[in-house]
Amino acid sequence: MQQLSIEERRIARAKWQAHRHRADRSSIGFQLTFDEWLTIWLESGHWNERGCHKGQYVMSRRGDTGPYAVGNVFIQTHTMNIKEAKIGKKRPPFSEEHKRKVSETMRGRPKSEETKRRMRGKKRPPRTEEYLRKQSEAQRAAWIKRKTTNE
Repeated sequence: MQQLSIEERRIARAKWQAHRHRADRSSIGFQLTFDEWLTIWLESGHWNERGCHKGQYVMSRRGDTGPYAVGNVFIQTHTMNIKEAKIGKKRPPFSEEHKRKVSETMRGRPKSEETKRRMRGKKRPPRTEEYLRKQSEAQRAAWIKRKTTNE
């Protein structure tokens, strides 16, 4: 199991306190001591990959029910946690009243060419090699930025 320096433990304690406060604000019980919480993370091997973005790991509750407690939590990807939270839940359709209000709010606002094209039902133009290269570079830069800010 990974050992943390004094400074890393100080940061970890702040992360534990933040997690505890978020759970409290959501009215979710939090019964993990700092040492229990840290042990779960370190034993998972994903301590340095924590976060709330795609590909990062979070502490989840079994069945998304009960408190954060030993035996009721496990580490999984953020994406899987979101998928599990949506299981069996379906957003009700918007009411006609809601649709009318949104339509009135948007009426008269300028629309981009992209939006106009989509409204006309035309498909997106084919992506060029240069476009794909730039998009890949931008995604890589954003990933590196997230990675360095989380460490």
